Amino acid sequence: MNARLPSLHTLLATALLGAGALALLGAGLSAGGRTVLRQSFTEQPSGYVELYFTDPPGIGSGLVTVPVALVDHGDRQTTYQLRSLLKDSTGRVTAQTTTSLAARPGREARAVLRLPAGADPALVEVDLTDHSQTLHYGVGGPPPAAPGGSP
Repeated sequence: MNARLPSLHTLLATALLGAGALALLGAGLSAGGRTVLRQSFTEQPSGYVELYFTDPPGIGSGLVTVPVALVDHGDRQTTYQLRSLLKDSTGRVTAQTTTSLAARPGREARAVLRLPAGADPALVEVDLTDHSQTLHYGVGGPPPAAPGGSP
């Protein structure tokens, strides 16, 4: 029996394919390579903003204090406008203020909003202008009636 040896061309092609596979495997195992592979196969979330109370709003010395924070989960520094409203038990706005708050990506930015309490404070609302997020917190008296007469 006469066994036929592979040609030099076949050996060279096999060696190059093996070296290429090892290089790809090595790149995939490195930290940078893993990150690139993960990003290419994983849906990346779009940026969003968290808005929340850091403590319950309170009434004291004729003021309603509203401690809030936001975290921007985007990729650039942005200044947000926070609007706060104070409503009485009939739902009428009795005080309002707007505050600018600069946020850096992934970092909490805090503010304490202050509104004059008035005679009948019932509900605090805080919203990000140009966003759909709104916080609500009952303070003082009974909450205002919902539109349409039912709570």
